[in-house]
Amino acid sequence: MKEQMGSQPNETRRTQSILYVKWHDAHAVAPSWLALDDIVDEPAVVESVGWLVPDAITGHIVLAQSVIGDEGDHILAIPVGMVREMRTLFSGLLQ
Repeated sequence: MKEQMGSQPNETRRTQSILYVKWHDAHAVAPSWLALDDIVDEPAVVESVGWLVPDAITGHIVLAQSVIGDEGDHILAIPVGMVREMRTLFSGLLQ
């Protein structure tokens, strides 16, 4: 019989913190051909909030939008080198 989603917590991946992360995303600078001198040097700044999934991917901050037990959805992996600001909003919520 298949276990219900989230029925067996995995303590090595379970998170107890919600983070705010401001980061620079890779992005297209134009929808089509563009003179190279017309490239604008402005980053795509993204602000994300989610449950921290610790030690999931080396060199990345991994966030889940929602968590049920040991499962999460809308998982986002942000390369550490792209992070410009990070704050813990809440900690110790899952006891």
